[in-house]
Amino acid sequence: MGGPPIRGDLTAYWDPDGPLSEEELRGWLAAAERIATGITVLAHLDAFVDAVNYRVGFSCDGDEALAQAYLAAILRENIEARRVAPDVPGRALPADEIVLPCAPYASDEMIRQSVLAAMKASHAIEFEVSIDIDDVAGG
Repeated sequence: MGGPPIRGDLTAYWDPDGPLSEEELRGWLAAAERIATGITVLAHLDAFVDAVNYRVGFSCDGDEALAQAYLAAILRENIEARRVAPDVPGRALPADEIVLPCAPYASDEMIRQSVLAAMKASHAIEFEVSIDIDDVAGG
């Protein structure tokens, strides 16, 4: 039933391959709540939990270009985020949403990595943190 990612690093996006058991749903909701809380408190982003479609992430207030920047920054952290989640039957998903990995079996480390990637992206993008390679190399 969707089990742990093959990569073993728990940063892969998880899609269920069927309905979840009550235990799996409770596990997913607990992990999603922790991720959403972390995104809100640490990254200062507008988090959401979509328990119907097993999606947790944040919105970029309608700004698709900003969502692209967030996606690129999170992917650089080796976290398999998605800008537009998999199709949900009967509705189009907003192109300004970033969805993060979350699974019923999520470990504390997986949850931390999802939140940390969003926080690092938020601070780098919103506060325009950049490092000039010439400054680092002493040039």
